[in-house]
Amino acid sequence: MKTSGKTYTIASGDTLDTISTKLGIEGGWKQLWAANTSTIDDANLIYAGQELQLPA
Repeated sequence: MKTSGKTYTIASGDTLDTISTKLGIEGGWKQLWAANTSTIDDANLIYAGQELQLPA
């Protein structure tokens, strides 16, 4: 999966769904997760302070 080179730092209370909605990521949380499978094994287990790569 290509990434845009931009990142997002997860805040307390964030989910992949709320992040993808807030940032207007086409394809939603699944696309965001796909861009980060090298660092996130389970889409339900993300932590404040983690840095996500944003999809292209």
